[in-house]
Amino acid sequence: MEMATGQRKGRRRGWDALPRPTEDTMKYTIALASLAISLAGCATTAPEPEAPAEPVYLSDQEFETLRVAANRNNGGKATDDALTGLMARDDLTIDQRARLYLDRGFTRGIFVRDYPMAFPQCAVVEFREMERLSPNHPHLNRMKENREYQFYRFQYFPEAPESCKQTAEVYRQEIGDCLGLRDENGTCIVEWK
Repeated sequence: MEMATGQRKGRRRGWDALPRPTEDTMKYTIALASLAISLAGCATTAPEPEAPAEPVYLSDQEFETLRVAANRNNGGKATDDALTGLMARDDLTIDQRARLYLDRGFTRGIFVRDYPMAFPQCAVVEFREMERLSPNHPHLNRMKENREYQFYRFQYFPEAPESCKQTAEVYRQEIGDCLGLRDENGTCIVEWK
């Protein structure tokens, strides 16, 4: 079909073949704006990272029940193993964990030579960990009394594991102990061997 000017309908020629700026540009601009809004919407809808949950600790009553049960394991290695198992828990407070080090130190100092870690030197290593974890622990004075006694006993048990002997020596130097034996002026009576 011919138009009055001699051109067929549907086909453009010359200037008529160029896109119409107002209609095509508006469609293109709207499409780009829609795409940009969609991408921005995706970027802002990412979930916020969750804050770390507050740790849940054993109550003192629950802890005491477990601690007493561990200490009633016929003493020696069984008690040491039970205390070690209890220490592996991740729901203990610092003071609770320090108390377990104290108990394990007492056990290792009492049942000397009953199992590989049962030596005064190994007991002192446990006391060091207790003091390191909780320098103001309510049972710190009990530990210090026993620590002096265990230091004194080193001379009778030279066959303790090397790792315990080395760590105990470092601890002794840290606290400046001389086997716990001092005269009334604070001077060492017995030198370290």
